[in-house]
Amino acid sequence: MSVKRARMRWTVSHRSSRCLADVIMANLIHEHSTLVQGRDGKRYRARSYGESRKDGTWSGWLEFVAMDGRAIMRTGQETSQPDRRAVEYWASGLEPVYLEGALQRAFNKQS
Repeated sequence: MSVKRARMRWTVSHRSSRCLADVIMANLIHEHSTLVQGRDGKRYRARSYGESRKDGTWSGWLEFVAMDGRAIMRTGQETSQPDRRAVEYWASGLEPVYLEGALQRAFNKQS
């Protein structure tokens, strides 16, 4: 599955009051069928994302979307791979226990 979405990061230039947009394209790699329960009691659907870096390698991470749509949790980088195909392979092999641990890491990152 190859769905792209853009994340916008805005930075303020100290020389002017203009904002410069830095657009990063993140690729939805895999939507996992397993639902994971968070420590807040909500159930989350896991999605693997990846993006190409300047050196051509890929970074991968997980996002967890609450089934009620009210919360999105994101891990930091979970993997570094040589190309998109390797990120797809990594994402396809994630077991439920890994997703549970990743959701806990995402909660810890928010704290």
